[in-house]
Amino acid sequence: MPPKKKTTKKEPEPSPPRQPERPHYDYADVLAFMRRVTGRRAALLGTEFTGIDYCVALNAVVPQAVDLAKLCWFPALHPAQRRANVAAFLKYAEALNTTHGSPTDVTPADLEAEPKHASHHLRVQLWLRRIADAYSVAPDYDPAAVRRQFSSAADGCPAERARVLRIVAATRDNAVEKFTVAAAAEAAGK
Repeated sequence: MPPKKKTTKKEPEPSPPRQPERPHYDYADVLAFMRRVTGRRAALLGTEFTGIDYCVALNAVVPQAVDLAKLCWFPALHPAQRRANVAAFLKYAEALNTTHGSPTDVTPADLEAEPKHASHHLRVQLWLRRIADAYSVAPDYDPAAVRRQFSSAADGCPAERARVLRIVAATRDNAVEKFTVAAAAEAAGK
């Protein structure tokens, strides 16, 4: 009979360091958080949130991270203006460079208010909720006051306001020119 081989116990290999557990949020928690930081009480599905809402929420979590004055605040936005607001939010979110990542693979078209985009909205809302745990929202944050301040101060969309001012200036200049020509012709005719 051959001699038995001596076996040694192998030391267990050290396990890699564990990543901290992400808190689990159910959708009701996320939706309640979004309602609180955006001031939108009627949101039911989560796809109703717009670029303005996401910027107001990000401002609640990280004040001064968003220049709210650069957004279009018209109550009834053109689709291009809605996409511009969402693009602004995504730009601000990416610039934060938090340890929680950012929704970089989401595009403005992914955050349109359609049920087929619910997963993208949820991803953004979960990201906002996670960074809210890290930075915390001021207890006296009033999203309705923020909305009133910027919607009345901005008179809508800065780009639209500039366009209207150019039209008014051109119209005024054109009217002054026509009046001057008409006055000169009238004076010459007397």
